Amino acid sequence: CHGEPLVLTSQSDQLTSPRFGEGQSYRNNLLCEWILLGDPGEVFRISFNSFMLEQSPTCQFDSLTIVDVFDFEELLNDNDTNTDTNVGYTNNTDTNVGYTNNTDTNYSFPPVRCGEEEFRCGIEKCIDWSKVCDHTEDCADGSDEMICPSSRECGLPAILPIESRVVGGREAIRGAWPWTVSVLDSHRQTHMCGAALVAPQWAISAAHCFTREYNRDYTGYSVRAGRHDLKIADRNEQTVRIAEVISRRDYVEQWSLNDLALIRFKDPLVLTDYVRPVCLPSAPVTAGSQCYLTGWGETLNSCCPDVLKQALLPVINNTVCAGANYYGTRFREHMFCAGYPDGGTDACSGDSGGPLVCPADSSTDDQGPRHWEVQGVTSWGLLCGAAQKPGVYTAVHDYIRWIQQTIALHSQ
Repeated sequence: CHGEPLVLTSQSDQLTSPRFGEGQSYRNNLLCEWILLGDPGEVFRISFNSFMLEQSPTCQFDSLTIVDVFDFEELLNDNDTNTDTNVGYTNNTDTNVGYTNNTDTNYSFPPVRCGEEEFRCGIEKCIDWSKVCDHTEDCADGSDEMICPSSRECGLPAILPIESRVVGGREAIRGAWPWTVSVLDSHRQTHMCGAALVAPQWAISAAHCFTREYNRDYTGYSVRAGRHDLKIADRNEQTVRIAEVISRRDYVEQWSLNDLALIRFKDPLVLTDYVRPVCLPSAPVTAGSQCYLTGWGETLNSCCPDVLKQALLPVINNTVCAGANYYGTRFREHMFCAGYPDGGTDACSGDSGGPLVCPADSSTDDQGPRHWEVQGVTSWGLLCGAAQKPGVYTAVHDYIRWIQQTIALHSQ
């Protein structure tokens, strides 16, 4: 606060406004600047234990700003790992000096770095992946048991679906697929993509649904759950704003590689008979599995526009999908395809990001499977419904660890 920024390189420290320890106001027209330096890959954590600034609608009086010193973008994403961070405080008013900047700022680096075979508990502890979802909370915050394929609360609809063996899409029973949700765009609040609810505050979808937002601003986007007909309001529906979308960093749009994204809501959904999460897969999907695609898209050979539809699709062997008559080299690792050799029923426009769910196990009763797992996220395809061009899905099981770790770290 004396004309030169204070450079801090220690592992942890405290920053306070002038006169904070004396319980007095800071002086007028004050500019304080701190620079935090760390090695590449280190993460800064800044906690505000006591905070009071002179309030103004647009922060034209007093403000505290945290920026990246290289491009001066607000450093609000914990995925950023630049080596320098600038913390600045400005007092631009000479009135109302009774306000005090009671800022006690701590910053620290994570004490440990986790290996590839370790799960990160917050920023304080690493545990072996074998301890994740072992029915014992090894992390203090319970994040290692937060989202597990074997959960008894997932994948179980209160309203049983009709498991039609008829080739072709049909209208779903209202509420039978309670994890299928609609992503609404930021402009008209109309259906843009599908998604699958995996936790009260999280859904899984396709990364390509969100590529047009280069600044990662999804504040205008919403997720609607419990709606059956896109054009008719439903007393069972819930709509929540999207807080953030976390896409795979290795997503390659041109090849649809790693086409997967997690959606975090600003507020959790209330679980009801019409809004329930689906299970993550406990094992990879196998060829020949009879699975169901659900969505509001223009599914070929289906009925009834604007209502939630379902279609029975068999999973095709990967060798067949990678064959020259199908997709050849366009078909890559971490994908699988589902459909019929002669075409017909297929995922089409509007189904992107939606779930392909399969029975969790072979144990069924007369009323159908007990639990359902989201094995696929609708990714891409050619010539909707054409022969030897089935829909291609992102293989969710291949990303289980990423899903669990990402949800744990972003639920703090």
